Amino acid sequence: MLYKKNSQAKKQRGVALLELIIAIGVIGVLTAAVVGLASQAFTSLNQKELVNNLSNLKSGISTVYGRFGDYSDIATVGTDGRQIGGAYAADDLNNPFGIDLAVLSASVNSNADTGYVVKVAGLGIDECIAVVNQIGTTWDFVYVGTASTTFDITATVADEIIYSNSDSSLFTPANILTQCSTASVEIALGSR
Repeated sequence: MLYKKNSQAKKQRGVALLELIIAIGVIGVLTAAVVGLASQAFTSLNQKELVNNLSNLKSGISTVYGRFGDYSDIATVGTDGRQIGGAYAADDLNNPFGIDLAVLSASVNSNADTGYVVKVAGLGIDECIAVVNQIGTTWDFVYVGTASTTFDITATVADEIIYSNSDSSLFTPANILTQCSTASVEIALGSR
């Protein structure tokens, strides 16, 4: 009888190897879930920051240049870090996904420097789709495709244009997905 008590006492003192493996597995699954949620939260935060920066740029540029209609010096930033005319600061060009935003003058109805474009590069497919869906129709022109340096924001249908005041029928989920799925995607948002 004394032998049985000792063997039962020994069994109850330690943790079985199987129990330890199960506990480690549960902790691993929970950790993976938390890491996945944290990653999604950071991506969502970056998307919101980019959308805010784009909205601030549009507002500042429209306020400073809108009454003149001449955007010839829109890309010129002074030594103080502010854009000539004060439309935006260098900090407003921050893209949390990588390559900074670029502001260029654009043509309207083939008239040079009568509009502007904000170029966004460095986005993945999901980020491209989210950004275009969130702010695409608030701009006069949305181009998604490979890098370009000249834009006419009143251009008619082209393969890479997914929204234009002259043709909003292109702004469809299928077209956005197709354009955002191309390699080295770049978004150009234009206004005047």
